[in-house]
Amino acid sequence: MLNNKRVTALLFCLLPVMLGISGTSTAAEDTVYDINEFSCKTIMKADDFDQDAAIAFMHGYLVGKSGKTSFDVEKLRTATNAFIDSCLDTPKNKAIDVLANKVK
Repeated sequence: MLNNKRVTALLFCLLPVMLGISGTSTAAEDTVYDINEFSCKTIMKADDFDQDAAIAFMHGYLVGKSGKTSFDVEKLRTATNAFIDSCLDTPKNKAIDVLANKVK
């Protein structure tokens, strides 16, 4: 059974995948990312797998931030659909803010 910390850790591991980053890097490459820098456009332009991973990561981040240890899959699905619709309409908005407003 996955607890909140495990889900969050798993989602952090998916971050490089969702950004399309390879496992190798040079000193010149940036390896630190800030969820507050992802725009809706960044998420919407990602391929299906990366987009799903990014949205799952953001959901995990918000659940972890709330301190809750449970979540309603149907509510997350509904919030995801609303997030995608909103991001398509407002691609410059910060993705995490848009999702946070849909999860309520």
